[in-house]
Amino acid sequence: TLRDGGCQVVLALYNWPSQTPDPVTLDTDILADHPRGAPTGEFLRTGWRLDTAARLPGDGLASPSFALAAVAAKRMPTVPYIVRIDPARAQVVLSPSTTDMSVGRALRTEHRVGVSFVRLDAGVAGVLPRGTEVAYSVLDVPPVEAIDEATINIADLPGLTPGQLSELFYQRIVVVGQSVPFADRVVHPSGGTVEGFKAQMVAIEALARSRIVRQADPFLRVLSVVGGAILGLAFAFVGPRAAWIRALVLTAAVVAMSAGTVTLLALGFGFLGPLPVVAAMVPAFLAGLWVRRVRLNRGFHAWANRTPAGGHP
Repeated sequence: TLRDGGCQVVLALYNWPSQTPDPVTLDTDILADHPRGAPTGEFLRTGWRLDTAARLPGDGLASPSFALAAVAAKRMPTVPYIVRIDPARAQVVLSPSTTDMSVGRALRTEHRVGVSFVRLDAGVAGVLPRGTEVAYSVLDVPPVEAIDEATINIADLPGLTPGQLSELFYQRIVVVGQSVPFADRVVHPSGGTVEGFKAQMVAIEALARSRIVRQADPFLRVLSVVGGAILGLAFAFVGPRAAWIRALVLTAAVVAMSAGTVTLLALGFGFLGPLPVVAAMVPAFLAGLWVRRVRLNRGFHAWANRTPAGGHP
């Protein structure tokens, strides 16, 4: 009924469908007329990590998650598309699969969606086979109250006027889910739980507005740790002789670095936690202080015990 009314309908399936062959046992008419995706991920107390796209071993193309398929249904409502994963840029690429020249130029343009990171993984046990290339999205999870405010009970819909319905749903992506006690619950970072379909609401909102928490690639992480160690040695060897002054400068650098990472995250450049850098900087600083102290002591003793020209120390 929704489809006949002009709405794009996306099905949420538990299993990730393979490109060839499709193992999902659904009516062929439903499969032909509806895009679908899997709503899988890890819901930890520290945050949510959802699968955005997955390329199963042996498949040339990737499959979209339910959240990504919902976003694609709004951005490309009349164009069939294919999904690719770009690991180098940490992006999922939606490209039209049609060659119909009557399709507008804007609809032929590929859409790129940023994710947090891409890697080969086993995914969720029993859902994704080992060796699957998965694009993961780490979500900034809103409070439970904000999620509940964006939810309406379907039993309240008959009492709404057409204007109220239009205000609620016009040009919106709507998730229809069922709240079953003790079923399909995911852990919220605050310690409680919410329904699984509400987690998909958060994922869709994040993908649609590009609010995915980006994580730095491994090379940049290693480079930052090496840079932190070099910076720690520099603070130890360069500057005033008083160790407490150099320690104060080091503390100021750590605070500035932490503020800088938050700024970069807010600007959308990605997240590079300061903890690994600090963990490399502080030991290097302390080691540098010890080496400098040993060198100074040796230099002093060599000067104090030097032999003058007359032969007497």
